[in-house]
Amino acid sequence: MFCDKIVYSTILSSTNAAPSLSFRGTGRRSDWRAVAGHHVATSSGRGNLIKSIAILGTALAATTLIASAAQAAAIQFNVVQASSSLTINGTVANGPLSQQTPGSLSTSYTGTVNADLTGNVITFTGGSSIDAVSQAVNQQPGANGLPGSAPADYGFSASLGLFGTAFVAARGVNFDVTSGGLTVTAGAIAGGTTLTFNNADVDYNANVTFGREELDGTTGANAAVGATLVTVGNLQTLTIPISAIYNASLVTSGDTTLNVAGTIVATRTIVPEPTTLTLLGGALMAMVRRRRG
Repeated sequence: MFCDKIVYSTILSSTNAAPSLSFRGTGRRSDWRAVAGHHVATSSGRGNLIKSIAILGTALAATTLIASAAQAAAIQFNVVQASSSLTINGTVANGPLSQQTPGSLSTSYTGTVNADLTGNVITFTGGSSIDAVSQAVNQQPGANGLPGSAPADYGFSASLGLFGTAFVAARGVNFDVTSGGLTVTAGAIAGGTTLTFNNADVDYNANVTFGREELDGTTGANAAVGATLVTVGNLQTLTIPISAIYNASLVTSGDTTLNVAGTIVATRTIVPEPTTLTLLGGALMAMVRRRRG
C-alpha cells in the first residue's frame, strides 16, 4: 500500500481562495503533485483512496439496510398448548348443541402465529397455523357423515325431536389470524383481528341426511378485546382472547351456528439484534482488513 496514513487539512486564505486538501504519505512511495491549487495523490495513492471510499460507502449502505430490517421484523410465536383452548357452543340443525362425550365441546391448540412488529405496531400478517388437538376418544359420525366414529377435534350432538339425534364431528380444525396495524401501548393491543379457517371439515349424520360441510376459508371477526403483548426478559408473550361466530348449513340452509370462544397464548424468545453502531464498527473493521490485505 502506498497511502498508509492520510492527513486532511483545510486551509482558507484571507483572499477566500478555494480550500486546499493535503495528504501525507508514510509508505515506501509518497509521490504527490498539485493540481489547480489542490494536492492530489498520484495514480497509486488516488486509486487506494477511491477504493477505500467505495468500500466505506458500501459498508454504510449495508448497515442502513440491516438496521432498517431490524426495525421492521417478521416474527413468529409458538402457541402454548397448556394455555390455549377454544370452546364451541351454538346450534346444530336448529337445535342447541350438546357434548357427545365429556369435554368434547372444548380442545387445546398448538401451532404458530405470524406477525410483523415495527416499533410499537404489530400486524398479524397471515400464514398462521393455529391447530386444534384431537379429542381423547373418537366422535360420531365417521368421515363424511358415515355411520361409526373416528378421531375428531370436537364432537357435538343435538336433539331433532321426532327425527332422533344429530351427531356432528369437526375435524382438521385449523385457524389463521390476520389484522391491520395494531398499536401496542403498555402491553395492550388496540384493535381487532379476523379469524379464518385454514381447514375445518364438519361431518354430520342427522338420520334423514348425512354428509360433510367444509368451512375452509370461512372468516369471522374476532369480537373479543384485551389482547396483549408482554415482554419479560427475553420472553415475549402474545395473548389473544377469541370470540367469533361462524354459520354453516347442514340439514337445511343456515341451520347451524358455531360460537367459538377462548384464548390463544403464544410466546417467542427475543434474540438481541446488533445496534447500528456495532454494525458500522464491523463494516469498518472489514474495510481495514481489506486495505491491509
